[in-house]
Amino acid sequence: MIIGHLGVAFATRARWPKASFGWLLVATTAPDIWRVILSAAGYAWWPSNTLSHTLPWSAIVAVTLASIAWLMLRDGVVALLVAALVASHIALDMISGWKLLWIGGPAGLDLQHIEIAELALEGTLAWLGWRLLPRGRAPRWLTSRAALVVLLAGQAAYLAQTFHERPEATRCLTYPIVPCWKKL
Repeated sequence: MIIGHLGVAFATRARWPKASFGWLLVATTAPDIWRVILSAAGYAWWPSNTLSHTLPWSAIVAVTLASIAWLMLRDGVVALLVAALVASHIALDMISGWKLLWIGGPAGLDLQHIEIAELALEGTLAWLGWRLLPRGRAPRWLTSRAALVVLLAGQAAYLAQTFHERPEATRCLTYPIVPCWKKL
């Protein structure tokens, strides 16, 4: 999930227009940012994913980021929104990805292996959030149709690229409910 997270930040900004848009964007992508930092520090992809996207570690990210927001802004509402957006990231990734909720716990639905369904879900979230943004109170460039088109086109290009990287066995409509190599 990429632009779906941004759609949640857009919708949050629509509901709380005085909340800092920058903080909302950082919060909704914080687990991914933390994973990139861990990967750059030398952690392999799976351990960095575990340390950024499982519940115990993402709770630490949420509390840390919310505390920093509160210390910098002295705004309890924004601090709570930051924590909630980090949590929303994990919830959405449980739908789109195959990430563990906690070590040894349940894994996500892995919708990202059905590229069209992933694009539909993310596009809907991004469009709804974008549509809710109040014109005149959000940055003008962000409320333009061009911004939405760029987000959707970027997501479509990313999914098209991943479509060609995956083996044929993961590109069927029954996956992950029924493995593709089994007959229905």
